[in-house]
Amino acid sequence: MVALAYATSGSRLAAKDIAQEAFLAAYRDWKRVGTLDNPATWVRRVVMNRSVSTLRTSAASARALTRLRGRRDRVPLPPVPAETEHL
Repeated sequence: MVALAYATSGSRLAAKDIAQEAFLAAYRDWKRVGTLDNPATWVRRVVMNRSVSTLRTSAASARALTRLRGRRDRVPLPPVPAETEHL
């Protein structure tokens, strides 16, 4: 499942999280998932759905950052609070 998530998400870290979330979803809903003809197919579908969702979220974030970079000259960014500067 991790390999499938990696192939679709392109990130090893995200792939591990996606696979873990899919197995957790199967565990939580096992009364229903366990009655399916092939529960592994259900888990693979969850991995694919979550991978696509991760890609869409990443793409939306990238578009938002691009828009913000274009506005940087026109709109001043708020100052960073002193307690978070070391992060």
